Amino acid sequence: MGEKAHGRLNPGRSLLLAGVILAAVNLRPALTALGPLIGEIQADTGLDAAGAGLVAALPVLCFGIFSGLVPRLGRRFGLEEVLLAAMLALAAGILLRLLPATPFLFLGSAVLGIAIAFSNVLLPGVTKRSFPVDGRRVSSMYVAVLGVSATAASALAIPLSETWLGWRGALAVWAIPALIAAVAWALLVRRRPVSRPAPPKVAGLRALLRSRLAVVGDHHPRGDTRCRDGHAVAHRVNHREREDEPAGREEPVAEHEAAARKEADRRELERSERLGEPTAPWPEEDER
Repeated sequence: MGEKAHGRLNPGRSLLLAGVILAAVNLRPALTALGPLIGEIQADTGLDAAGAGLVAALPVLCFGIFSGLVPRLGRRFGLEEVLLAAMLALAAGILLRLLPATPFLFLGSAVLGIAIAFSNVLLPGVTKRSFPVDGRRVSSMYVAVLGVSATAASALAIPLSETWLGWRGALAVWAIPALIAAVAWALLVRRRPVSRPAPPKVAGLRALLRSRLAVVGDHHPRGDTRCRDGHAVAHRVNHREREDEPAGREEPVAEHEAAARKEADRRELERSERLGEPTAPWPEEDER
């Protein structure tokens, strides 16, 4: 089914588009909201400049460390499932920074960094796979939402921290859109099949032994059957190419087969003459 049905966007694609946009909303606020609040965080927690810099740098370090694992997990568990887990992990990491103990500030930054790393890798792939016609338009929306959400989080950080929320609440409010995005991806997981490729089918030893081709061989003009140590080994050469050949090549193949049969008859005649066995005349001699 195309991306549009009866002039309207397919409901499944509409939900997927909403999931992509909601996920894009959450990829930058947890990072950009921290910068304006660094001074207040240092004053409240007693962190020095190195500690505050580590809190800000942990997500970026996680991008580089964990991004290489994302394709493997996406193939194993499915893209929608991994993105759902990423949204939940992002919300958990944001909420961890709400806890009063300073170690939770570092732990939350690491968890949300891993979640954003997974989403950064998977979302463009989901966009290209699911919107092959409108991929450029959806990608433009995705990039625009990234910029707007990053700017909004940075601009709202100080005003939110000056309310009863404080700097911890100003950081924690961004768990709300992450949970909303998780709900959207949970619905997608229920509606859509798992998007991982099926493993290749490999014939087992029992199936191989039951195969007449593997045991006896294929007496094909382009193949041969040889016996080594009592085991029949079948060699098939370009059998599929033979089937796909155009009709114009049938005549050379027939000539090749006739020549092969004639050569086999000639060798059988020579062997019979050496053994002193009576032989039948050649077909050319009968015709003459």
